[in-house]
Amino acid sequence: MAQEDTVTLTSSYESRVVQLRRAARHPARLAQGGARPRMQHALTELEDALSDRLGSLESAADADLADAGRVGRPSAPVKAGARRELPDAETFW
Repeated sequence: MAQEDTVTLTSSYESRVVQLRRAARHPARLAQGGARPRMQHALTELEDALSDRLGSLESAADADLADAGRVGRPSAPVKAGARRELPDAETFW
């Protein structure tokens, strides 16, 4: 029987990317347990890649925050996963 999961994304687009990667990493880990060897290897690689990309996103967010602090911008970017409002697509475009 298939299990159904629902993921709700909130906050900035950057934060949503982080949320999606975290949401994908968990089932990739769970699926490894009952998988055949080749699939288990592929799932392990996927989980590792998702973790690496999450680390890259968090490092980039930290670096952007540090850069913004040095130039004294009043509206500095926030760390990945934190809340920052962006304009709606209709307003933005």
